[in-house]
Amino acid sequence: MPAAHPHDPYAAPRVPNYRDYLVGSFLSLLGRQAVGVAVTWEIYQWTHSATALGLVGFVNMIPLLALSLPAGALADRHDRRRIIALGSAASAILCAALALVSMFHARVPDLAPLRWANAGLRSVAIHFERHADPVTLRFDEPALPLVFLLLFAIATVRILIWPARSSLPPLLLPAATLSNAVTWGASTFEIATMVGPAIGGFLIAYGGFHSVYWLSVALEITFFILLRRVRYFNTPTRAAAQRTWRDMLGGAEFIWKRPVILGASSLDLFAVLLGGATALLPIYAADILHVGPIGLAGCRT
Repeated sequence: MPAAHPHDPYAAPRVPNYRDYLVGSFLSLLGRQAVGVAVTWEIYQWTHSATALGLVGFVNMIPLLALSLPAGALADRHDRRRIIALGSAASAILCAALALVSMFHARVPDLAPLRWANAGLRSVAIHFERHADPVTLRFDEPALPLVFLLLFAIATVRILIWPARSSLPPLLLPAATLSNAVTWGASTFEIATMVGPAIGGFLIAYGGFHSVYWLSVALEITFFILLRRVRYFNTPTRAAAQRTWRDMLGGAEFIWKRPVILGASSLDLFAVLLGGATALLPIYAADILHVGPIGLAGCRT
């Protein structure tokens, strides 16, 4: 029997193209997780409303439901590296705007559109929080609607580039190392989801909210720079014809016809939906456990 080749656990990171992408993607996700802790804590400090925290998840869900299929068609029709690079640049700009709003929120003028937006948010909160004293629900921060608007824009950008990010690794390295690349991608994702909130909590405690947002800006810029060094190992073939709705729904049709995949996908769907309850963790950290932003970071990890 011929001797089997020894397994190389670092086969994928040894490929420079994939290594640059992996490091940049990890840093970008790290910043995203840190921002998730900071923005929920800051909004709760302003409003003391559970509904406001739920609306953070809502503004992130709208682009997911509305743009997932068009985003996949976009990745088929255009250069995926360019899509990701433009998305990273846009995310950096939006996070910088979020940092400026956080730093100078006391100077935001109380304009009529902002007052109307806050009044609408307050009416929604009163409807869902009937057990709470309306006086305790503070929707008087003029910067609050701006934060929600920026979060919606950031979520839109991330959904538009997500199919391109998910489908890029197979194009950067030989097929023999793809399984190793999947392992590395999953591992770095889990590490980022644990370390990112911890970094965010410590930065909130010792540097303020804006320091978290500026960190995300720096990490997105780093990702953008690393992407410029990435070259395709396997050149992708772009879709020759315009995608139809039938084409975009082909994946759903494939899953529907295979019960095993449908069951696994449905289970994951319910896990994601129920996992949204973590948005309420600032309430526990602030009002029940009294552990502050560092304790919130521990709850998120």
